Amino acid sequence: MSRENIVDGVQNAPHRSLFHALGLTEEEQAKLREIMTVMVGASGEYYAGRTSSTYVAGAVRAMQYLGMDPGDINGWDYLTPLTDTSKAAPTASLDFNSYLYDISSVDPEVWRSRGVDGDALAERFIDRVLADQTLDGGFDDFYGYSVATAKEGQTVIGQGSVPETISALSALASYRDKENVAAAIEAGLTYLSSVQLADGSFECCGDTPNGAVTLSMLSLMDKLDISIDDERFVKNGNTVADAMRTFY
Repeated sequence: MSRENIVDGVQNAPHRSLFHALGLTEEEQAKLREIMTVMVGASGEYYAGRTSSTYVAGAVRAMQYLGMDPGDINGWDYLTPLTDTSKAAPTASLDFNSYLYDISSVDPEVWRSRGVDGDALAERFIDRVLADQTLDGGFDDFYGYSVATAKEGQTVIGQGSVPETISALSALASYRDKENVAAAIEAGLTYLSSVQLADGSFECCGDTPNGAVTLSMLSLMDKLDISIDDERFVKNGNTVADAMRTFY
């Protein structure tokens, strides 16, 4: 489609988005929105090419989706920051879920060609993600950090967060063949089942149903091959899919 046709299509159909004018599928639109979210959250210095040492969550996935080689962008290697396992230190506080997503998105052959054991690399960040799992089975992004930095004799009481638990389990899903990860996922699912609301939905904070969080739960169930009718996630006869009627 020419630029003129695109512009004409948008001008003559103002109710349609540019995405529709380009003929993109809903899936492609969703992916581009995800990429845009990543891009706007990145530091200008990183994307200006002045440094490749700063890690920006999701950058490697975005580059690959756009057909770019993250190992060579204007002479910069954006895979190298992913191999910095010091970032997974107990006292670190980063988006470890995105580290796992990015690491798993790189072909194992690419890691091997660099002399990197992709599985061992992932293990370091898996351990750091698991450190954020609280006693109730949920996840709290700052729990591991709080435990690691607690003063002698100080007791850290952590409580799971629904959005953070869903996010962590989604990142761990690709590694559920590992025994420790499988156990953590089961504990996390038990927690999520215990806090699911009566209409089948999930909350963000408090007891107010949240559409985005409920939708992310549906996505998690799909990643883990959990049936929509799984009795753990049916409340008062309402499935997570039924709950979406609350929002759409």
